[in-house]
Amino acid sequence: MKNLIKATAISTLALALTGCMSSGPKVAETRVVNFPDAQVMPTPEQVRDPGFRVVVTPVKYSSDVPSSIAERVYGQVESLLLKSGNKVIDRDLARQLQQELIVAEEEGRYNTQGVLAADIAIMAKVESVGVSYDFTERRTERDDGETKVYPAHCDFKATSSVDVKAYYLPSMQPVGTWKFEGSELSSTETSNSRCPLSDGAMSSMVNEATTDAVESNMHQLLTPLAPNFYVLERRDGESGTLFRTNLGTSKGAQAGAKVKIFKMEKIPASEYTKEKITRVELGEGEIVEGVGTDMSYVYVSDKNLVNQIRRGHVIQLRHSECGIGEGDAWLPGFCINKIIK
Repeated sequence: MKNLIKATAISTLALALTGCMSSGPKVAETRVVNFPDAQVMPTPEQVRDPGFRVVVTPVKYSSDVPSSIAERVYGQVESLLLKSGNKVIDRDLARQLQQELIVAEEEGRYNTQGVLAADIAIMAKVESVGVSYDFTERRTERDDGETKVYPAHCDFKATSSVDVKAYYLPSMQPVGTWKFEGSELSSTETSNSRCPLSDGAMSSMVNEATTDAVESNMHQLLTPLAPNFYVLERRDGESGTLFRTNLGTSKGAQAGAKVKIFKMEKIPASEYTKEKITRVELGEGEIVEGVGTDMSYVYVSDKNLVNQIRRGHVIQLRHSECGIGEGDAWLPGFCINKIIK
């Protein structure tokens, strides 16, 4: 069944891509042109050093959960935060800060002296993991004069559930709370209704379910923590327009990645409110070939959007259940990039 889904997905993708391939220009086919500055321009420091400083405290786990699962969650969360362009505080320092952050969570304020080590605190706990099974007896069916035999088999399902919380520091205002749930399926032919499963196979399934829990849900955490990168230059060519940004491979950029484009607007002070800055989404673009360590070019196909973009507008990597810089799932739970792998 999995192979059928994979084959169908790849065939559908091939047909879709025939009419959806990006036709943006190559950098060499464009030239730099003047264009206006944004109403709210970034500071040199914001351009030079984007991304949140994030502390991930050691992952807790319930009494019936192996410690290796908690370590697996920590490693995956840390890796995806780094790939998304953020900075993760050293693990040793995170251990030292853990108790302070637990107290801060209870008191609603992180009290510390000196310079803060992080902007964001993430706390997680593996609530449960497990494997269940269902036995199906051998059966036969008649179909167009043929006898079809369906052997006895066991279907296994591993599940993993992880609670995740994130806070802004030092205010301890919540970024959000989430329940990351994942699963892994397996089937084997057997006439043994007790469906025996080796410790190694069970461990492997639980590991995969935990990976699925983090990877399929991490976009919920990464979206509010997406670092701001900036439009620095406009290049026009006969086949379209490119925008140079300070988002490079060191911060998660790669050719084909989807990005969101925003403008920052000032809302004037009123009799009752202070002046504030708000963010307005303008549209989307796609990173093209020629990505550097600290720069990339974004192609925007929408001509109306092209003329709204200004120097200093914000670029963010798009996050979805399919990964960093990926579009939405082809079908719920089915990501083309993961099926092909």
